[in-house]
Amino acid sequence: MATTINGSVVTSALSSHAGAPTSHDTVVVYNPTNSAVNVTLPAGTGKKVLDTHGATDSTSTTADGLAVTVFKKP
Repeated sequence: MATTINGSVVTSALSSHAGAPTSHDTVVVYNPTNSAVNVTLPAGTGKKVLDTHGATDSTSTTADGLAVTVFKKP
Protein backbone atom coordinates (compact mmCIF):
# COMPACT_ATOMS: atom_id res chain seq x y z
CA MET A 1 0.00 0.00 0.00
CA ALA A 2 1.18 3.49 -0.80
CA THR A 3 -0.50 6.55 0.71
CA THR A 4 0.01 10.17 -0.25
CA ILE A 5 -1.44 13.35 1.22
CA ASN A 6 -1.86 16.49 -0.87
CA GLY A 7 -3.27 19.23 1.34
CA SER A 8 -6.38 17.59 2.82
CA VAL A 9 -6.77 14.96 0.07
CA VAL A 10 -5.61 11.43 0.99
CA THR A 11 -4.89 8.91 -1.77
CA SER A 12 -4.12 5.25 -1.10
CA ALA A 13 -2.98 2.80 -3.78
CA LEU A 14 -3.64 -0.83 -2.86
CA SER A 15 -2.81 -4.23 -4.31
CA SER A 16 -5.27 -7.11 -4.25
CA HIS A 17 -2.43 -9.52 -5.09
CA ALA A 18 -0.65 -10.77 -1.95
CA GLY A 19 2.31 -11.93 -4.04
CA ALA A 20 2.76 -8.50 -5.64
CA PRO A 21 2.14 -5.89 -2.93
CA THR A 22 3.50 -3.02 -5.03
CA SER A 23 1.36 -3.88 -8.07
CA HIS A 24 -1.34 -1.38 -7.20
CA ASP A 25 -4.70 -2.10 -8.83
CA THR A 26 -7.05 -0.13 -6.57
CA VAL A 27 -6.87 3.55 -5.67
CA VAL A 28 -9.03 5.07 -2.94
CA VAL A 29 -9.28 8.86 -2.69
CA TYR A 30 -10.70 10.69 0.33
CA ASN A 31 -11.43 14.28 -0.65
CA PRO A 32 -12.81 16.35 2.25
CA THR A 33 -12.57 19.61 0.31
CA ASN A 34 -15.38 21.35 -1.56
CA SER A 35 -13.54 21.05 -4.90
CA ALA A 36 -13.03 18.13 -7.26
CA VAL A 37 -9.43 16.95 -7.79
CA ASN A 38 -7.78 15.09 -10.65
CA VAL A 39 -6.13 11.82 -9.66
CA THR A 40 -2.98 10.32 -11.18
CA LEU A 41 -3.58 6.58 -11.44
CA PRO A 42 -0.88 3.88 -11.54
CA ALA A 43 0.28 2.79 -14.98
CA GLY A 44 -2.33 0.87 -16.94
CA THR A 45 -5.98 1.38 -17.65
CA GLY A 46 -8.09 2.22 -14.62
CA LYS A 47 -11.77 3.03 -14.21
CA LYS A 48 -13.75 4.88 -11.61
CA VAL A 49 -15.97 2.28 -9.92
CA LEU A 50 -17.44 4.26 -7.00
CA ASP A 51 -18.18 7.96 -6.56
CA THR A 52 -20.73 10.29 -4.95
CA HIS A 53 -23.51 8.67 -6.99
CA GLY A 54 -22.63 5.10 -5.95
CA ALA A 55 -21.37 2.39 -8.28
CA THR A 56 -20.20 3.68 -11.66
CA ASP A 57 -18.15 2.63 -14.70
CA SER A 58 -16.28 5.70 -15.87
CA THR A 59 -12.88 6.56 -17.36
CA SER A 60 -12.88 9.91 -15.53
CA THR A 61 -9.97 10.47 -13.16
CA THR A 62 -11.77 13.14 -11.14
CA ALA A 63 -12.52 12.67 -7.44
CA ASP A 64 -15.45 14.83 -6.37
CA GLY A 65 -15.29 17.04 -3.31
CA LEU A 66 -16.72 15.87 0.02
CA ALA A 67 -16.47 12.26 -1.12
CA VAL A 68 -14.59 8.98 -1.25
CA THR A 69 -13.85 7.81 -4.79
CA VAL A 70 -12.55 4.37 -5.82
CA PHE A 71 -10.65 3.56 -9.02
CA LYS A 72 -9.83 -0.01 -10.12
CA LYS A 73 -7.86 -1.70 -12.87
CA PRO A 74 -9.89 -4.38 -14.66
